[in-house]
Amino acid sequence: ASLQFSPLTAASRTAIVTYISDASFLVSARVLIHSAISRGCQSDIIVATIAKSKDLASVIQDDFPNVRIIEWPYINPPKGSREHSRWRDNYSKLNLFNMVEYDAILYVDA
Repeated sequence: ASLQFSPLTAASRTAIVTYISDASFLVSARVLIHSAISRGCQSDIIVATIAKSKDLASVIQDDFPNVRIIEWPYINPPKGSREHSRWRDNYSKLNLFNMVEYDAILYVDA
């Protein structure tokens, strides 16, 4: 079976999503949000985070009150994985595939 895609319409629900797991991603996330807003983006703008970085997301919301903040559940790395500790939180990005309330999502890695 092949995947079937429906064309987007004016009624389609769309989102731009980014993920922040530590303070090093704040500047990139702010640039993304500012760029989307200044260009008149009509999609939902969402910053996803995990519990340990929830305070960082609130800093973004102070500057951009219309941005939606969501907290994703933490996804542990696979057993035996050997990635650098900085990248362990990135498995939580897989939660992106659970955002089924949207017809289309543009994910931008901050």
